[in-house]
Amino acid sequence: MASGGPENVILPAFLCVPEHQREKAERLIDYCWKLDRTHVRLTVMSREEQESFTPEFPQNRFHSLQAQGVHRAAFRADGPFIWLEADAIPLKPNWAARLSEEYERRGKKFLISSDSNPPFDRVGGIGCYPKETRWLLPQHFPKSSWDLWLIEAVPHLVARTAMIQHSYCVYGSDGFCKDEHRFPRDNPILRKEALIFHRDPHQDLLNGK
Repeated sequence: MASGGPENVILPAFLCVPEHQREKAERLIDYCWKLDRTHVRLTVMSREEQESFTPEFPQNRFHSLQAQGVHRAAFRADGPFIWLEADAIPLKPNWAARLSEEYERRGKKFLISSDSNPPFDRVGGIGCYPKETRWLLPQHFPKSSWDLWLIEAVPHLVARTAMIQHSYCVYGSDGFCKDEHRFPRDNPILRKEALIFHRDPHQDLLNGK
């Protein structure tokens, strides 16, 4: 990985996952280290912690868990950071340094995927985030998903980049998911400029397929 300096700061990368995703997260951390010696920091949420902040809006439990994970990462970070999920796979060496440079160049609080599927937008939670999260992200999502809240509530704080490719699944004509991607079968969908692909739920890409 490229060395950072005062004018070239590499943002730290974080994973914060529920206990049942620990094994998948650890595989991703090992992959990142072997890829280019990037150290991804892991926090595992206990069952008690998971259950303590979701009962008010149980229908959006997943999105509330994601928000809590971002808050936890922000608490540990000294400044802006790269947020990953266990099925978000870096594709190329030096990905963290290049994303950090793009985040600095764009000058927004959030740097997220350029992909969208209106009106069923799937921007995804993967990206670069500010340290100040409590006033930017709600604790719960009572009316919208994590994806839609970000682009509807704070669009002036959001920049998009093709370096993050978010392709949730194969979409039907109605805009809804038909099938998950599998690799190497679906390798042609990977853009040459993409540094992170989300989501690869089976972690096929970790094996270089």
